[in-house]
Amino acid sequence: AQTVHPDAVSRIYHSINWMNDPHWIKSGIWCPFHFYLNGIALSIWNNPIYTPKLLNIVFSCLTLIPFFQYVKREFNENGALIATIFLAICPILFRNSFQALAGTSFLFFLVLSTNYLSKALRDKNLSYSLLSGLTIGVAAGIRYEAWLLMMIYWLIIVLKKEWRHSFLFGSIAIIFPVIWLITNWMETGDPLFGIHANYTWTLDIMGNNDSLDFESHLRRIWFF
Repeated sequence: AQTVHPDAVSRIYHSINWMNDPHWIKSGIWCPFHFYLNGIALSIWNNPIYTPKLLNIVFSCLTLIPFFQYVKREFNENGALIATIFLAICPILFRNSFQALAGTSFLFFLVLSTNYLSKALRDKNLSYSLLSGLTIGVAAGIRYEAWLLMMIYWLIIVLKKEWRHSFLFGSIAIIFPVIWLITNWMETGDPLFGIHANYTWTLDIMGNNDSLDFESHLRRIWFF
């Protein structure tokens, strides 16, 4: 499989630049943690063709473990096995394993956080709430979707009236988004620079939502 997705190629070049000059990225259109992961991997094996894909394959395989544990805990073992098989062949996991995109590592940390949170609430164990907040915080440093999801997770904890869990989870999870908002504001004058720039490029310039036919809607439904 070739890394031909334009975003994937751009991410590889960003990762190479970071590998050559490691530093804390203060602003940007994309969240920076994916560049750190790729950059560290490239510093071990400097092969921009294979290394990012191998890293994503590892993340894809590892994602299946906490996913199975979560579904088994919340439902049953047979359901967990079937759901894990479907996840293994889902495009966001299988297809993206062969690209240098951020979705694979993002999904790993999101599923890991979900599994930790489930265990924290089931076992009344605060340490797992801390781990859940930490891992979804890493996911938030990879893709912006985690920002919304961490708020949903926090609201679920609050609705369950687990006040200590909600405080611990929220205080850890929010660290990166707060830092990213502040540093983007300091660098660009817009704390939501990345989100606004993504919106402008995707919808206004590329027109990704223009003239969507029935087949395009089906493709999006299957992908997500």
